[in-house]
Amino acid sequence: TQTPINQFHVFLSPPCEHNSAPERIREIFGLKYARQSEINATATYHLVKRVQHNIGDNDSVEVQIAKWSYVIRNLSRHCRDNPADKTSIRAVQIYIGKRRRALMFLRKVNFEKYCWLLHEVGIRPVAIHVAQGHLTMKETEERKKNFLHRKAIIKERRGKKLRMHLLRQQQTVQKRQRMQQLARNARSVLG
Repeated sequence: TQTPINQFHVFLSPPCEHNSAPERIREIFGLKYARQSEINATATYHLVKRVQHNIGDNDSVEVQIAKWSYVIRNLSRHCRDNPADKTSIRAVQIYIGKRRRALMFLRKVNFEKYCWLLHEVGIRPVAIHVAQGHLTMKETEERKKNFLHRKAIIKERRGKKLRMHLLRQQQTVQKRQRMQQLARNARSVLG
């Protein structure tokens, strides 16, 4: 059995090692002197290789969760070192939310694969229950029904206000027309 990925340095070896090359050459062209982007790419490659269904699989839920887990670990380390970097903190929160939603989906669809992925990627399982804000289907329907009812009431009130406004405008115009008619009648009688 393979060990979970708690420290990614275990998998930081190039995809094709040249065992026949001298040790110094392997060291120079290995990841010891590599840029961080190359190290991240290699670690992501090995991580994805472990969870993908087939060679071209880069879009499955398992692969996305694995990639997000690696990004979360790197960004979390960066946020610990730089607590004033609010943008990175927000990015970690976004990735955690995406991963949590994907894990909940996978848990509903295939619980065995969900458990396997938690072990494979090294994610701690979190208890998901209604108290955390997840609604049952009945509660969701009730909220939707209440929302639509409130929306209809607001629409009705707006319609009523608009009708009252138009009625007042019409009454004002009629009143002005009557006053003008009375003024014309008074001028014709007096003049």
